[in-house]
Amino acid sequence: MHNLCVLLVFTAAGIFFALPGSAPAPRQARFAHHIVDSAGPLDPWLKSLGDLNGDGKIDLIAGGRANGGLVWYRNPDWAKTQITEGSFGTDAEAADIDGDGDLDVVAISEKPSSLSWYENPGWQRHAISAMQLHDIEILRFGPARRILIAARNQGSFGSRGDSIHFLQQQSDGAWSHAAIPVTNGEGLCSHDIDGDGDLDLVIERVWIENTGDPALRPWPSHLYAPTWDYLFTFAAAGSIGRNAGPAIVLAPSERAGAFYRLSVFEPPANPRSGPWRERVIEPKVEAVHHFAGIADFNGDGLGDIATAQMQQGADPDEVKIYLNPGSGAVWRKVVLSTGGSHSMRIADIDGDGDMDIYGANWNKSTIYEWWENLFR
Repeated sequence: MHNLCVLLVFTAAGIFFALPGSAPAPRQARFAHHIVDSAGPLDPWLKSLGDLNGDGKIDLIAGGRANGGLVWYRNPDWAKTQITEGSFGTDAEAADIDGDGDLDVVAISEKPSSLSWYENPGWQRHAISAMQLHDIEILRFGPARRILIAARNQGSFGSRGDSIHFLQQQSDGAWSHAAIPVTNGEGLCSHDIDGDGDLDLVIERVWIENTGDPALRPWPSHLYAPTWDYLFTFAAAGSIGRNAGPAIVLAPSERAGAFYRLSVFEPPANPRSGPWRERVIEPKVEAVHHFAGIADFNGDGLGDIATAQMQQGADPDEVKIYLNPGSGAVWRKVVLSTGGSHSMRIADIDGDGDMDIYGANWNKSTIYEWWENLFR
């Protein structure tokens, strides 16, 4: 039996893990850590992004479940502006809901459960739905590019995540509702999986094809992960640079003390027909990975994978990046933090052409932070 050695290469903010005897190590990734606000909304379930003041810079959005309400931070000085008071859930998106050229904020409220949009400027609240939800995605369809919100609750902790809800903006400002059944799981993301120019939906095991108005025609489901049987996931999609089509990442997101694998699924030439290829990134992780995302963090043209563990798991709760090995088999891990995080966001926050990461851990915290990518 051969002894296995692990090479540790310390980067500017993290530890780089490489296994000897595998493919050449990918280019390293380096990050600098910054605090946005150490006294932000308490229990920061909600994190989002958007240029809310129209200056071309990506601003940060935050919401607390316990107190502090919904706020946004102006890039780059992080001056804080209150949008509204209240208790906020796990997701929000910035979109021009009223068509006036600026970005409004669509946000899930926790107490009471509801979905609303807040009109920029002034932040007047407009009700959309009283449903209990965990994830939302903003889509558009048709020649008029009408707003369509896809939404799902989580299928754990006494809730049901067995429907995708479609909330469609009407000409009079009201919102219609339609739904399709899915497995009782957790997780939702949007991406153009089939390359036809519109956003499809991704959950555990299947992706759901956008065919236009869901009130007029069905959205078919396509199986991409037949052997994945852990239903409570965080899903992400994007290019990993190994073929022409987007890949899908699944991370087990609930619950503490459970374990499953972290995997990426690569599509065939026709993503509607299988099989997709599963590549296991890490074979056993605790099911508290409540974030996954894909971006090229080290500038080698390949999509890397970022994940984060919520703080209720066994220590250490890592915020980490798995660097794409290219033709190799082993994804190499860079640990950015052992303080954990939850429902993070990836964007070029400082406008220098590379991808940064924004987040906060969800429980009994008021700290919001971002990791600056130092590649460029």
